[in-house]
Formats: sequence, C-alpha cells, structure tokens
Amino acid sequence: MVRCFVAVDVRLQGDGLEAYRRVTRSLESVLRIKPVEEGNLHLTLRFIGEVEEERVARIRDALRAVRHPPFDISLRGLGAFPSPSNPRVIWIGVEEGSRELRELRDGIESALRGIVPEDEEGFTAHLTIARVKGGGRGGAGLGILKEHGDADFGTMRVSDFRLKRSVLTRTGPIYTDIEVYRLVEPEGGGGNPEGKGQAQALSRGEARGR
Repeated sequence: MVRCFVAVDVRLQGDGLEAYRRVTRSLESVLRIKPVEEGNLHLTLRFIGEVEEERVARIRDALRAVRHPPFDISLRGLGAFPSPSNPRVIWIGVEEGSRELRELRDGIESALRGIVPEDEEGFTAHLTIARVKGGGRGGAGLGILKEHGDADFGTMRVSDFRLKRSVLTRTGPIYTDIEVYRLVEPEGGGGNPEGKGQAQALSRGEARGR
C-alpha cells in the first residue's frame, strides 16, 4: 500500500522565511508543537490516503489530464483548526491565488473521479506549519495568532503540482515525489477558450532533480 496525496510544494524565501521562523519560535515558547520542516512545507490539494500500487499508476496517469495555467499566490496571516482558541493545527492563509488553487483542486478532483472515493470535505487553501501536541499556555498561543494575524509570508509562483508519497516515521513524515505535473500557458496566448493550460508530467528523472 502507498500513502499519497496531491500538493503544491512551498519554499519560503527572504523576509517571508524569516517571518515564518519568528512565528514558529514564538509558538514553541508557549505551546508544545511539532513544526513542519521547512523542506516539507506544502499546500495539500487532495489527500488520497493509502491505496494499492496498481491504483497509484492509474492516479498518476489520470492527473496528466488536469489543465490550468501557472499563477501566483501570496501567503498572509495565521489561523488554526478547529479554532484559534482551541488550536490543533496552525496554518498560514492564502490571500492572492486562493481562487486559482480551488480551480486546480477541482480539476484534480474531476480527474480522480472513479479512481478514488470522492472527497466530501470542503477545501480551504492553507499552509499547515505546525501541529499542537497538547499542553502549554493556550491563551498565550491565541495571543500569538492574533499578533501575527496579518503577517506577510511572501509570494510564490505556482508552476507545478505533485503526486507525493508519504512514509510515516517516528521522527516525522518523509515525502517523495511520485510524479511532477508542470502547469503551462495556453498555446497561442489564450487560444484555449477556457483559458486553461495543460499539466504536463515531467519524467521521473526531471522530478527527482527538482
């Protein structure tokens, strides 16, 4: 069985990365959290779960039909699930680009129809940065979330999405790319009436090199 999901990798840089590090240090000072490693940061578009190897091949092929042009996103503000006063998952919000992420996610959901069970949960674009392990000063944690509620974590270009394998270990998950799908502009500068580019799967060699 293979545990897998579809996501956009996030690499914070410059001031955005420094802001992220300040926030995680502040949270660690008042809450017992497990921060997401900087190299593992990602926007989950579709969690699939454990599936058979044969179905992974079908998923990998189906995702090649997803169409969407590249786009920009901006990351701003903090939030928590299920609520800021009772945080279990702490996340950075998506400001610019949230609509495009939803469109991309909808295309992925359509491509996977009939291969995996339909996802009945709603989609809210967010970047998980930490999971609360329990204990700590919850009120202080709420204060930090409010303090950084409008923090700017930078912008990035979304030029691909990835089918990823997740292996759970005692020290944390290990993610590897099964396939990388590049988003491309419509040919002819908008010749596609729907304005969507086509995701092109990179070869395994190209995927490993990214």
